[in-house]
Amino acid sequence: MTVKWDLPEMDWDTWSKILVGVFGAIAAGLKLWEMHRARSARLNELKTMLEIAGSLPADSAAKMLVTRHVEASLTSFVSEEQTKRRDPTGIVLGVAFIGGGSWLAYTALTSSGWWWFLAAPVLAIGLAGFTQDVTRRERDARGRPVRIRPDRKKK
Repeated sequence: MTVKWDLPEMDWDTWSKILVGVFGAIAAGLKLWEMHRARSARLNELKTMLEIAGSLPADSAAKMLVTRHVEASLTSFVSEEQTKRRDPTGIVLGVAFIGGGSWLAYTALTSSGWWWFLAAPVLAIGLAGFTQDVTRRERDARGRPVRIRPDRKKK
C-alpha cells in the first residue's frame, strides 16, 4: 500500500523564506556552540600559562607577573561562573514567541495582511525576551536580572 501525500507545490519565493529562517537558526546554533567552546579554551589558556610559570625560575619577575595574571583571570572566571547565568525558561519562551510570530508573519505574507497586527508584537516580545534571557547576567532567585545602580557599582 502506497501513501500518496497531497501537498501543495511550493514556489521559490516560499522556499527562500524558509531557507532564510533555517540559515538563521543554524547561525545562531553555531554562535552558541562557539560560546560554549570559548569557556574550555579560556581554561586551557590559563593551564598553559601556569605550566609556563612553573618552568620559569623561582626568583624571576616574569614568573610573578604570569602568576598574578593567572590568579586574577581565574578569580574573574570563577566569580562569573558562580554569579552570572542565563534564564532557560525565558529562553524557551522567547524561542516559542519567535516561532509563533514567524508563523504569523508567514501567514500575513501568504494571505491577508491583517495578521501583521498579531505578528509584529509577538515577534517583538519574543526577540526582547530572548535577548534579555540568553545574556549571562547576575540574577536573583526568580531569574530576573539584578540591576546595579551606578552609585553602587563594584570596583
